Amino acid sequence: MRTVNRFESNLLQIVYCVMDKAPFDRTLHLLLKSKPRPSCISRDTVELVQAALAKGITERLATDRGWLTETYLRNSKPTTGRLWSRTQPQELGLKFSQHSLDFLMWMTSTDLSKKMFWRGPKDGDELTLGDKFLFAAVFSTV
Repeated sequence: MRTVNRFESNLLQIVYCVMDKAPFDRTLHLLLKSKPRPSCISRDTVELVQAALAKGITERLATDRGWLTETYLRNSKPTTGRLWSRTQPQELGLKFSQHSLDFLMWMTSTDLSKKMFWRGPKDGDELTLGDKFLFAAVFSTV
């Protein structure tokens, strides 16, 4: 059994909403209230976020357009098929950096009605493709 505190529970609710596993109308109040941000979160919460992202993003990609038979360039050659048939398995995974978790913690602690902006990574830090996809998923949800 996993144990999370109130802040972590709110963070998980937001993640589940972004992954279309929780209704937006039940999550909105969490985004419109400022809460103190802890310096760290529990390992249980990190693992639950990782699991939610892994399952949720896979499902979003598959149901969005990944199941369509389309033609894309792979190694400078046109390749036709579904996403998982035209891409090597080792190339299918998305990687997330600490910026994804930082962004989710910022969303959980900030009253977004105040039009606050996440500062993003420092100079020299790069966002991964997984980070960018998460940001796009949040944008399309909110």
